[in-house]
Amino acid sequence: MALEFTQLLLLSAQSTDAKVRNEAETTLCQFRDQNLQHFLVSLSFEFSNVGKPTDSRILAGIVLKNSLDARWVTIKDSLKSQIKNNLLDILGSSLQKLSHTAAQVVSKIASIEVPRKEWPELFRLLHANMTQPDSPASLKQATLETLGYVCAKISNKDLVQDEVEYILEAITHGMDVSEQNTEVCLAAVRALYIALGLEQTDSRIVAGIVLKNSLDARWVAINNSLKSQIKKNLLNILGSSIQELSHTAAQVVSKIASIEVPPKEWPELFGLLAANMAQPDRPASLKQATLETLGYVCAKISNKDLVQDEVEYILEAITHGMDVSEQNTEVCLAAVRALYIALGLEQTDSRIVAGIVLKNSLDARWVAINNSLKSQIKKNLLNILGSSIQELSHTAAQVVSKIASIEVPPKEWPELFGLLAANMAQPDRPASLKQATLETLGYVCAEISNKDLVEDEVDCIFEAIIDGIDVPEQNTEVCLAAVRALYIALGLEQANFLSITHRYFIVKVICNAAMAGDKEIREAVFGCLVSIASTYYNALKPYMRSIIQLTSKAFNGHEEAVVLKALDFWSAICDKEMEIQHSKLQHYYHLIEEVLSALVPILLDILKQDVDQYKNQDQEDGIRNSTMAGVTCLRLVARTVGDAVVPHVLPFVIQNITKKLDWSSPEAATYALGSILEGPNTEKILPNLTACLFVLLDEMEDHNNHMKNAAAWTLSRMFELVHLPATPFSAVIYVNLKRIKEVLINNLQDAPHVAERVCGAIYFLVKGYQEAGPKSSELMPYVREIISSLTESIVSTNSKIRSSAYKALIKVIMCLNLTYMSNIIVELLSYIMSKLEQTLNLQIISSDDREKQGELQASFSGVLQAIIHKLCSVDETKPEILKVADQIIQLFLHVFESRNYTIHEEDMLIIGALAYATGPNFGKYMQEFYEYLVMGLLNLEDYQVCGATVDVVGIICRALDCEILPYSEGVMPLLLDCLSSDELHMSVKPLIFTCFGDIAIAIGEYFVKHLSSALVMMQSASEECFKLDNNDKEMIDYGNQLKCSILECYTLFLLRFPELMMSHIPDIQRFLKSVVENPRDKSVTMAAQALLYRLADAIGSNINLLQLFTSDSFCVRLVNECFESNDEEMKRTARWIQKKAEHLITSQSPMSLV
Repeated sequence: MALEFTQLLLLSAQSTDAKVRNEAETTLCQFRDQNLQHFLVSLSFEFSNVGKPTDSRILAGIVLKNSLDARWVTIKDSLKSQIKNNLLDILGSSLQKLSHTAAQVVSKIASIEVPRKEWPELFRLLHANMTQPDSPASLKQATLETLGYVCAKISNKDLVQDEVEYILEAITHGMDVSEQNTEVCLAAVRALYIALGLEQTDSRIVAGIVLKNSLDARWVAINNSLKSQIKKNLLNILGSSIQELSHTAAQVVSKIASIEVPPKEWPELFGLLAANMAQPDRPASLKQATLETLGYVCAKISNKDLVQDEVEYILEAITHGMDVSEQNTEVCLAAVRALYIALGLEQTDSRIVAGIVLKNSLDARWVAINNSLKSQIKKNLLNILGSSIQELSHTAAQVVSKIASIEVPPKEWPELFGLLAANMAQPDRPASLKQATLETLGYVCAEISNKDLVEDEVDCIFEAIIDGIDVPEQNTEVCLAAVRALYIALGLEQANFLSITHRYFIVKVICNAAMAGDKEIREAVFGCLVSIASTYYNALKPYMRSIIQLTSKAFNGHEEAVVLKALDFWSAICDKEMEIQHSKLQHYYHLIEEVLSALVPILLDILKQDVDQYKNQDQEDGIRNSTMAGVTCLRLVARTVGDAVVPHVLPFVIQNITKKLDWSSPEAATYALGSILEGPNTEKILPNLTACLFVLLDEMEDHNNHMKNAAAWTLSRMFELVHLPATPFSAVIYVNLKRIKEVLINNLQDAPHVAERVCGAIYFLVKGYQEAGPKSSELMPYVREIISSLTESIVSTNSKIRSSAYKALIKVIMCLNLTYMSNIIVELLSYIMSKLEQTLNLQIISSDDREKQGELQASFSGVLQAIIHKLCSVDETKPEILKVADQIIQLFLHVFESRNYTIHEEDMLIIGALAYATGPNFGKYMQEFYEYLVMGLLNLEDYQVCGATVDVVGIICRALDCEILPYSEGVMPLLLDCLSSDELHMSVKPLIFTCFGDIAIAIGEYFVKHLSSALVMMQSASEECFKLDNNDKEMIDYGNQLKCSILECYTLFLLRFPELMMSHIPDIQRFLKSVVENPRDKSVTMAAQALLYRLADAIGSNINLLQLFTSDSFCVRLVNECFESNDEEMKRTARWIQKKAEHLITSQSPMSLV
């Protein structure tokens, strides 16, 4: 009855009527849940019943597989045996869909029973299917599929040795190409591929077992004769004309090789593979598969695993494959790919190479090859560049460049650039060869260093590239490849030293190419021009009109990508000319001014273009378009030419800003106005700004978010650049302030991109009043409402709004006049503390929740820090912090706890502010806080936290003075360990030296035991200061910070330990001399002067050190430099040093300062 019921349900489950089908599926599930045993037996009989329709039988098999779970073990053994026998019988079905489904069901049962040793006969039965000569091919194919599925589901540890032998012997029988058909052989190779652990196995079973280790364990356990048979069969299968079969065999061979080659257990492998390539009668399919195998093997093994003979075999085999005169395209391509891998050009198996740098691997392999073989490989590669198969020539170009990166520096391939240049110079060479040659030059220029090329080689490179661009009959692909190669070649340092004639010619050629070429070439040309804008600035003047025409052509042709590149070029010219104006180290050609009348209209048209294509674009997503790039470019033009831009832009603004027919015109005018606020003199544009301000405020009340966005941006720029309340030149006057406040606050709840910019506008509006003297009171009536609105925005769901509101709120706090507004800031203190406390109770379910909690806590902490600093800035309000100090500390201890004791930079800054506020009273918190201080110092990975913690240590030292002593004993070793660590970020090092000085001043004589260690670190850092790259701005800034911190530390050590430091005066003198004689910023000069001040005081009557102040010494040069400064404090200190030195010198000798 159950069987008939199941048959009926399966038929209904295949109904075209969805209602019938759904009801049948529901009933099947109920039947399964009520009586699993009968349900599974019924399904197995239905599955094995040859009298039933195939589709019904397949459905029964699928349902059976999906119904197998942990409850299988509860079924009677007799019923389980019946089901399993039925399934093994179905494997022999001639209907592939049936046998395929049966294989999956068998594997599902095996995944449950094999680990429990409840189906011990399974692998023996499957083995028998393969070894009996009368077994049909369909049964063998299904048996191999079953073995593959089973091996994918179970772990190596679930098999005993006999079972492994059965599996691999069965597969080996299937791989015997002399007896089996292709389908069986392919199924066998696939099964082996899985059985050896080559595919990802079920993660629920292997639970993290590394795949290769799984393969090792299985393979090593096999007896040697079976291994030999498997390897022999695999090498035979490489010759199959069925590509999928040979491809899979190649992968299996490579995996076995990765195990056997390192311990030298397959010494004949590379000889056999080389023989496949060397014998001319071997079919192309075998050679292609052999090369694939070599590529896979080279990707899996390390260079150190190969002996020299094996390297020779590999490269000789590949060289045979690259002989384009004998091989077909597929073989040649496989050879180049194999070489590409064999030389280490692709990322090899990280589990094997374990961090070996790729290029070093290539160097080691290539250098080991004999010269004749190297020459043959290079010759073949250069020949392959001429292939009409683009993938082949492209790969060859990459390999050539990699070899060049090894051989060009030691001058071992001197003819390379001449050969490449010859490819370009000869008109009869095919376009495909020229294109590949140019690609090669690009790759080579990207791979090698400037210093590795001699002048002749640079000439060859540029001549070849120019040939590719300049010849009229060249096709587009060649010209494009040439322009792209030029872009890379312009990065060579030697490109800076080409003669002016060469420079003119290069600019002329690429401009001509852009005029004649298609859109892609024009885009590439502008990419080159961006680089040329800086490098060949002095060669651009004759071609500016041509470049303007190209820009106009791109805009009129709606070529967005080209327009963007063109705007990048004009922006780069502006940057270059502003740099020249500032440095005055180069002739200024006024290039932007010369084309202003043509360039500005194009930029304004770009701003005014139909923006329908952007109207649905989320302006938060940062997508760059030509309108926004045009705004940036116009801003730079205004900064470059100043007043000259105003007559070209202001009429456009006046004409379009009030148009209401379409929003693109007023939006463009609004952006144009905002773009010219920086550069021209304020007086030049101020008369029109009052009227424009009212228009902008009206636009902020428009329904169009794009219009609001433009208005908010321009208002922000106006408040930043022409809002000067303390001067007559201010766009904001008191009578407008109320309307401005209302408009800005109303729009804080607008679309995210508008609200974000409104926060910026508030920031600059408030900042304008920060140093406005009496005028600052104008803002005070609106402060409470502004603060209230910003505190709502600071908890926005949008992270950008939160960040902007946070910055604006802090600026408001900084600008508050505590005499009149202290009550507001005290209320804000209480509010922010409560909001911070609320973050502790947020429900944290996901990582996003945790991230949002962290961002909110960071924002509230930053505001809290600003409030503490503000209230502590005057004595009258400082007690307000002392009242809540205990609460703040407890609150932050809870914050630390909520984040599993993870310390953030903002947390440390708050603690520092609190230490500054409470002074000596901070000592009562040190016991609880100390562990977090240690955690922060140990957190080298998050250098911002580490740096903030070091800063806080210094603040606490100044607050507690000698009371820091019990904690300094633990802190000093941590600071010294930080300096000794390779993981320490460079920005933290200067902070540590400053901190040394603070600790020394605080604990006095107790610091002496650390003094020598600190001085050793300072000496090492002193030497580092003058080894930094002076062409890298970041390194220059770091160098100045490091010098400053060392100078300050020496100063404090001299102050605290004058007698002990006498023996270190020579080190101080050497460092100070190097500082004075090298470039530095003002902060370093002031720190050096402070040290010299302390040095003069500490020397006393030490006659041996008086030479520091003789007329020709570096110290006197520093003093004279300070006298010439505009800084009055530096001048006062210089006068004191001079008087002190003169007194010391005249009291000891007749020498005097000059």
